Amino acid sequence: MKFFTADVSTETEPGSGVLDVGGSKATTYEGLKALIAAHNLDVVVSPYSSSLTPYAAKAGLEAGLPVLPNGAAESVYVCPECTDPAHCEEVAFNCKQANTRRFDNLVGSISPAGRYFRDFVSTTALKGARRIALVGEGRAFTMQTAAGARAQAEASNMDIVADVILSASGDASSYTSAESLVAQHQAFLESGSKGSFSATVVGKSWQSAAEVAVHLLQRLDVEVVVGSTYVPSCIGLVKGMKAGKWLPKALGLGTCLGNSAMFSSLGKDMRWLAGPSQWDHRLKGRDFEETEFTSPNHFKIEEGLPSSPAQFHQKYLDLFGEPPIYQATMSASGIYMLEGAASSVGITPLPADLTAAMKSYYSPSWWGISTADAFGKNERRNMATWYYDDQGSLEIAAPISAATVEIKYPLPAWDSNERNYPCQPGSMVEGKNDWSDNLDKFLERGQAAWDSTSCKSCPVGHFSDSVGALECIPCAVGTYAPMSGALKCLPCPRNARCLGGDDVTFIKRMEANLI
Repeated sequence: MKFFTADVSTETEPGSGVLDVGGSKATTYEGLKALIAAHNLDVVVSPYSSSLTPYAAKAGLEAGLPVLPNGAAESVYVCPECTDPAHCEEVAFNCKQANTRRFDNLVGSISPAGRYFRDFVSTTALKGARRIALVGEGRAFTMQTAAGARAQAEASNMDIVADVILSASGDASSYTSAESLVAQHQAFLESGSKGSFSATVVGKSWQSAAEVAVHLLQRLDVEVVVGSTYVPSCIGLVKGMKAGKWLPKALGLGTCLGNSAMFSSLGKDMRWLAGPSQWDHRLKGRDFEETEFTSPNHFKIEEGLPSSPAQFHQKYLDLFGEPPIYQATMSASGIYMLEGAASSVGITPLPADLTAAMKSYYSPSWWGISTADAFGKNERRNMATWYYDDQGSLEIAAPISAATVEIKYPLPAWDSNERNYPCQPGSMVEGKNDWSDNLDKFLERGQAAWDSTSCKSCPVGHFSDSVGALECIPCAVGTYAPMSGALKCLPCPRNARCLGGDDVTFIKRMEANLI
């Protein structure tokens, strides 16, 4: 088998590293057409982009080739709402009718956007959460992750109180104020409108837009926020919440957990945040087990061998010297699905035969259940829900079969002692009370290290009764602590005078016969 790789990306400015999606669309379509013609390709693997995948699908469709998608937005697979064929084509090319399959040749193994937050939302509902808000970017992929979260919230009987789109703009005249947002919500209530309140909040930055949104979310007593974000807006949302001195009881964030920018930008504030990931090598359960009855089965479960995902992870390490990023696993999963489908149609299948075989393919694998529904997307597969623990280690909160940690609910408030260095009761935090900002060591260790921080025992006459106390509390009048490291103060002895703190005077009793 021969592989050809084409870079179809276009930068907004040469050397900027910022993808110009508009410019890359034409490059994707025309570049793949030329590549297909020049090398007589049999299969196309799309770019990692929901915006560019349709252009790869179009090039493949015109050549009669199956396309393995790496875009998760629902609109890649399903024609959106539209009125007539002309309008449908205008809204999404290759569409003639709403809610129909967009590309007959597009068959994917990846989980679509609508599945991203389902486990997170259902987990918080089981913990008692009832009021949820959707906050994020107004792009196709992020909007569809929010739509999936909404569907799960409705199925869990949660109250969706707000749906807020954040936007960052350099146009100061378009900025939204906290007062105007609250006024919009008041007008919504007075109108008697049903459903959830919707608004767009524009700020100079993602953080400033989030700060405005926080004013409303706090007033609405929101318990759960689903952040349908990319990395910059994800970080901006967290910073905006901290600047507003508010946190929901649970916060789920899209596409940013596992990105080193979380550590670099948020430091210890990234703890206890959750978010979806397409894959993790620690996933396990029947859906992730390859056996002699699955095809392919390069990573069979056998005595003495680790799980199928762990075997794939190790194989990738052996081949490339570094662990696979999830985009690499997405592409590999499509090829794996293609191999399984090809095994059922003969030695030299035609592209049309491969497309047909992939439509009916179903098998557990290292990737999870590999299959496609009537639209070409994989609704049967469990994703991972990632979660940063108290040391910044990236753990798995869902699915239950692979969970290494349980989501903390409610989240500790920004000023909670739980966010400090974990000095035990009877002591207090001394030093920087912060993580080291050494990214290389963080990536090497897989967790953070505290920098120049230690614990100091409470002095005589003082106590602390919680983990992470920043100061020791003086004993009140009428109480005392005779030794350092006290967890509480004791009642003043009968033969003493306790004036608070370490101000204790013991009184000598006089013998009765001297009176």
